[in-house]
Amino acid sequence: NTTDQESTTEYLQPVGDLSKTGQTTTSGSTNTNHRVNMRIEYQIDSANQLIISPNLSFQNNHSDRLTNVQSYNTLGNLTTETINRTTSDRSGNNLNNNILYSHNFKKRGRTFSINLNTSYNKRKGESYTDYTKYDHIENTDSTDNRFSDQSNNTFQANARLSYTEPLSTKSQLQFTYNPSWSKSKADQMTYSYDSLTRAYTIFNDRLSNVFDNRTTAHNGGIAFRTGDRDNQFTAGVNYQRTELYNNRTYPAPSFEGSKAFNNLLPNAFARFKLSSRSNIRLFYRTNVNQPSITQLQDVVDATNPPFYSQGNPELKPQYSHSLNGAYTFTNTGKGKVFVANVYAQKSNNYITNATYIVQGRDSIIGKNVLVRNDQLTKPINVDGYYSLRSFMTYAFPIKLIKSNFNVNGGFNYSHIPGIFNNQSIESNNYTYSL
Repeated sequence: NTTDQESTTEYLQPVGDLSKTGQTTTSGSTNTNHRVNMRIEYQIDSANQLIISPNLSFQNNHSDRLTNVQSYNTLGNLTTETINRTTSDRSGNNLNNNILYSHNFKKRGRTFSINLNTSYNKRKGESYTDYTKYDHIENTDSTDNRFSDQSNNTFQANARLSYTEPLSTKSQLQFTYNPSWSKSKADQMTYSYDSLTRAYTIFNDRLSNVFDNRTTAHNGGIAFRTGDRDNQFTAGVNYQRTELYNNRTYPAPSFEGSKAFNNLLPNAFARFKLSSRSNIRLFYRTNVNQPSITQLQDVVDATNPPFYSQGNPELKPQYSHSLNGAYTFTNTGKGKVFVANVYAQKSNNYITNATYIVQGRDSIIGKNVLVRNDQLTKPINVDGYYSLRSFMTYAFPIKLIKSNFNVNGGFNYSHIPGIFNNQSIESNNYTYSL
């Protein structure tokens, strides 16, 4: 895949400062992906089955990005201008394997299964950045050419043990236990250009970082299931304890910290047959999403100044509630189908980006100096996120031309909280489709 795009964005500073910044970006990228999948099924006997599903994928990406940023004062005069070009080459591979063993006991409805999943993801990349800044007030210019070597890898292992015990011909209990473990490491070494040796040999400690993350989680629960072919109902609750461990070994001073989180995760499912042609299904779930190694790593990303970004090792897991409803009507005799879906979600500790713009004195972030009008984004946890998505489709035949006619419609809404210059902001997004 090859992608080229050009965009122009402009934003105003906060109220009280009428200076303006405009940005023009031209970028192009080439992506190559390869994937190999395999599935092995072994029916050991009438009561035991083994399924192994490995898959391997490779990715290569080359991208070029040219950004021109111009800042103006309140009188409309050009004050500063930056030209930034970044060329990046990245590669990665993903190795995943899933092993499922299931056993059916002699008593009908009594089963045991164990599902083991392992994955290893590796990312490597190199980027060259040529940065020039012109100060039209002082009539000076400065350059910063550098090379960054990046390496990220993550190993994950998790298992799911499940046991079902029948209570009657229509009901049963299910017990589950899900342990998981992951370890991630992110390294970034940056070197500035030496005009004497004409090579990238000057170590840049401002933009270098070594960061490790380890996550351990234990999830166990019980669920009650009852029903028949037409009507079904399931309700359960799980308890999960998550432990996060972060360790930064470079730059000094080193940082090491650990946190533990405890969550109750209720869930429910219901299916009702309204008629021979229609049914309704309801799903309720809760889940915990862990922050990624990139979001946790506190190195400053300076590939696109004056727009900087930085991770946050203090992030907490995101806790979400989701409710999904689906209605289906099918008339096979007349070839008519109507389907409607509604999905709602609410999240606590929602992971979003906080934006800060330097307005007064220069700010020091780590070993980086951000000057007036520079912008920094950083992931944080906030409460108050919720969203609603809906979709419907109605299909019927047109016999005259022997075709099917489909009408699709949808409405999406999201309420997204955030932080801008230490002030809470809220964004309401509406999307209609037909």
